[in-house]
Amino acid sequence: MKVIINEDENNNEIEVIINCKSINEDVINILSKLKEEENVITGLKDNKVYIIKPDNILYFESVDKKTFMYTKKDIYESNLRLYEIEEKFSTYHFLERLNQQ
Repeated sequence: MKVIINEDENNNEIEVIINCKSINEDVINILSKLKEEENVITGLKDNKVYIIKPDNILYFESVDKKTFMYTKKDIYESNLRLYEIEEKFSTYHFLERLNQQ
């Protein structure tokens, strides 16, 4: 497998193109991993990056233009704005879950 990364400051989003002879198990595994990454949020704590599943997040908070996410055990900083979290993870209904607690 060959991986090519093209950095361009004019790109506004990440685009993944898979060139292959045919769709095989390797391609399906790559697609599966990419899909998994869509359903996680990265958080920063103690200068380390953590991958957090949305189901483990209790709520989000914005303070001084920084976004924080709270789990049962920890607090992480997110690089996403609240509106971006709402758009990207709308199916998780964070606001509705908060109101039910």
